[in-house]
Amino acid sequence: QSKLDDGFTIEMVMEIAIDHTGVETKSFSSTSGGGIATMISTEGYITFLINLNTGRTPSSWRWINGSGKNVPEDKVKTPVKVEKEKYYHVIGVWDKATGTASCYVDGVKISECTGMGEYDIRYAQTTPRFWCIGCNPVVKSGAVTGFNGGWYGDVPITRLFSTALSEDQIITQYLSSLTTPSIIIK
Repeated sequence: QSKLDDGFTIEMVMEIAIDHTGVETKSFSSTSGGGIATMISTEGYITFLINLNTGRTPSSWRWINGSGKNVPEDKVKTPVKVEKEKYYHVIGVWDKATGTASCYVDGVKISECTGMGEYDIRYAQTTPRFWCIGCNPVVKSGAVTGFNGGWYGDVPITRLFSTALSEDQIITQYLSSLTTPSIIIK
């Protein structure tokens, strides 16, 4: 986890096979009591989700998706509602040095939240810190006891980088993702 403190990039390609049901759905996540995820919000927006230690209890979730939900610093407001049977390349970037969290869909920045450099990421509060593809782990006493936020669709790419990728690198990742084979999760 310390390799992510100064910045990171979370990347995935996703597709859902059914209409969105209004349930928070995690596609790549580590969010037990804090953490990081790419997901679909209850409203159906593609989202980069981070939890920040803001000095208050509870810590503060930031929904980086262009909707402005729980993110008054949202600068780019072009939310993307998920459509079934359509693929999306999603990247979330945390840059501690600039205090910026950004979400990109198909190589385009849809949301950027600034002014958060004084905060640190509050990682999932489990040991070990579980990462899941297609769901979110439910952890009790250090053991996975179940899952929630289940996925029904395709997640052919998941990557976690220990640096904040530049916009040029994000476009390169998007273009290279167009040729990746699929793994269907149902």
